[in-house]
Amino acid sequence: MSTTFTPPVGGRAVDPTHLDSLGKTAARLAETGDLSLADAVVQTIGREDLNPEQVRRVVECANTEAFNRKFASTSGSMRAVHIDGGPADPVEVLQSLNNGARPKEVVVDSFEYSMPPDFGKVSSAGFLTTERTAGGVFTDVSNLHHQLMSAHDELTQNTESSKAAMNELLVRLGSYVKQASLQGASPSEMLDAWTRVSPELAKTAFDRTRSFMRDSNVKVAGRSLNPEHPVVRQFESFVKAASSYAAHYDALMSTERELIKVSAWLRRHGRMS
Repeated sequence: MSTTFTPPVGGRAVDPTHLDSLGKTAARLAETGDLSLADAVVQTIGREDLNPEQVRRVVECANTEAFNRKFASTSGSMRAVHIDGGPADPVEVLQSLNNGARPKEVVVDSFEYSMPPDFGKVSSAGFLTTERTAGGVFTDVSNLHHQLMSAHDELTQNTESSKAAMNELLVRLGSYVKQASLQGASPSEMLDAWTRVSPELAKTAFDRTRSFMRDSNVKVAGRSLNPEHPVVRQFESFVKAASSYAAHYDALMSTERELIKVSAWLRRHGRMS
């Protein structure tokens, strides 16, 4: 049996202008409410039904709006922009929004922090918005680029490993389902038990293992599977593996986006010494 699994995207279709508006709202909230940008984003979109890409769009807009508001409040030819707590990290925001279903953090040995500062902003006068020398900034960004490359390689390997582990557990779940079915557990009983663990992944696992279930079994009114039943415990293991894969995948996508930004900055300023 060969099985692959793609985590459900979730969310709903949302007008991009609404996402931009949410980002701007979060930036204003952070500025006036004594919150970090990440916390402000979480508070702003906590009741929104957004998928990871939509959350990233809101985070990007919040970071851009926060920078522009700070930059507009400064003056002079060398204008330094400082955002309290740093720019919002999409991985941190996603983990805060879904803290109960995903691991608290993804540790990348080769990367000490998850989101680089935005070195790409230049004032209207053509000066880099930093108090350090241009050469020093270029060196820092070059070092950051190497860190991001190492982190990307590590995250790629970890993401593939966690995906393989998740798929292996899903395949193994199929054998547990077959055994439970032979012992009298009905499809609806298994789905109900899984739904109590993870409504999001219960249907996915049910669809992928449905062929192992016996349709002749009829659910007995008032009967449910014990949470300690092997088919339920195996599903819990699958959920943990799927959560780990989703967290690593989100971190990988975030790193790729930052790597693109830093690479573009280096290309633009490649002639700096």
